[in-house]
Amino acid sequence: MRDASDELHALRITHHASRIMKYIFCIIIIIISLTGNSMAEIHHGISFYDTFPGKIALTFDDGPDPNITPPILDILRENNIKATFFVKGKHVTAYPEIIKRIVREGHDIGNHTYNHINMKKSNADTILKELAMTEKAVNNALGYDYEIKYIRPPWGEYNDSVEKLIYDSGKELILWQIDSEDWRNIGKSWIIDRFNYESLKGGVAVFHDTCRETPEALKEIFKVKTVNYLTLDELISEKYSRKNTASTYFNHKPAANKIILINDTGLMSASFFSEETGINFIHDYNKKELIFAGIIYRYSITGKEAFIPLEYLVKDFSLKMIKHDKNINFYYPSIFVNDISFYKKSFIYKNYIYIPAKDVEEMGIILKEEAKPVEAGGTVYMPVKSLQDVKEHTGNIIDISLP
Repeated sequence: MRDASDELHALRITHHASRIMKYIFCIIIIIISLTGNSMAEIHHGISFYDTFPGKIALTFDDGPDPNITPPILDILRENNIKATFFVKGKHVTAYPEIIKRIVREGHDIGNHTYNHINMKKSNADTILKELAMTEKAVNNALGYDYEIKYIRPPWGEYNDSVEKLIYDSGKELILWQIDSEDWRNIGKSWIIDRFNYESLKGGVAVFHDTCRETPEALKEIFKVKTVNYLTLDELISEKYSRKNTASTYFNHKPAANKIILINDTGLMSASFFSEETGINFIHDYNKKELIFAGIIYRYSITGKEAFIPLEYLVKDFSLKMIKHDKNINFYYPSIFVNDISFYKKSFIYKNYIYIPAKDVEEMGIILKEEAKPVEAGGTVYMPVKSLQDVKEHTGNIIDISLP
């Protein structure tokens, strides 16, 4: 009887452990589905392999040219179409008035290097210098700092190192799907036929505002009124459209606009997370970086708001996630120390609970000698307890006692 009873007890324990593991596995799967399997920043570029059926964004390379660019601008204005001009820096320096007109008429400027270099065959210093010289030329032409978001490598020549360099500089790599081949200079009929054939798949179309046949070809192309022309910004928005997150919550409050899904990668508004938790990041907007405790976190700009991957928040800040029915609720624990609430004054980071050093001193809390402070938002915090030492907590509340 005792052997049978022991065996039954062991089976129950095994069954119970199995249920727990299934639950943990489900949670892990949910996190992966929301955050993706990469901690890389979400980039908003365009590759050669994207498709946008029925939608086209016009781009022009190598200009400005005093004989070609103005007629193209006239034609675009007559047809109420906006485009992006990937300019060559030395031409910008030579023809600043055309740059002013491009921007004044609502078109965008992209960077095509200063001397039209082969980025694939150039070193990082040369590439960065070329891009910086072009930006400076544009700023000088306009008389103010203009934000160039997009970079197109001349001839589309690039490699992984160039791509990383572009993204690390906070810019986006823009290639194309529709090549008008106007650069061949073999007549407007060739350009029109190429565009009509290539445009069936939609996407980014590349022309050159240095080719003499391009303006006349555009006149014929624009006679077809069934084409849906978008700006490059609009086309990118189509590619990186947000998925529905209406069923998401933060501490049981609706958070649909603050938690988004892009390409199945979950992100949370950095300002929203800071506001809800009291955690203050240092922002470096030029590098698209958030800095906390000396650690750099990359983020993505979506709708003029900074979003940080949920994977960071789950791994480093112990953000929890519970799936209930069709809803997903994220929560960040409210912390009580010796029955005193530290709501928005404390946080969990790298599996340790931190509270302000000032409160540690005032409460007479004795810390271990190896405790290392963290500075955030001008306040010094001290680690007072490891999460591993917190035996029980209910819901999104942690209540700890310290000597």
